[in-house]
Parts: sequence; structure tokens; C-alpha cells
Amino acid sequence: MSYLLDSSSILALARKLGGRVVDLAKESFTLSLAYYEIGNALWKECSLLERLSVDEATKILGFIFSLLNVMRTIHVKDSELGL
Repeated sequence: MSYLLDSSSILALARKLGGRVVDLAKESFTLSLAYYEIGNALWKECSLLERLSVDEATKILGFIFSLLNVMRTIHVKDSELGL
């Protein structure tokens, strides 16, 4: 089964499932905006909320970006939206 995952669901699933999330990711879609949103969420947890160290945030970001690379990414262009 395929899923469309936004940035918050990708982060939540990665935290809950760990490495097992890769199998789910291979069958799922996300939007190109997820890369930026995930980076922003990790920056916020590290810099503003101080829940993560810089090293922890960097490791998580590396894992999440490798996860995003196995997902199918949808790129929406303004021209496709009629803008």
C-alpha cells in the first residue's frame, strides 16, 4: 500500500519505527517541501527548544534525508497549479 507522507508524519514514523521505516518509505510518496520542513523542525528542536544536541540533529537529518531519497517525491510547479 502507498501513502502520502508529510514532514511531521515522516519524523514521527522515523522516531517510532527506527530503521523499520525504510520499508514503508520505499512504498510512499512525499512532497519536495518535506526536505525544508524537516530541516526546519530539527533546527527548532536543536536551537530553540534545546531538545537535541547539534550532533543528534545532524545524525537524524542524515537518516531522514537518506529516507527521503528512497521515497517518491512529488514536485509541484506553479505552472501546474495554474498560477
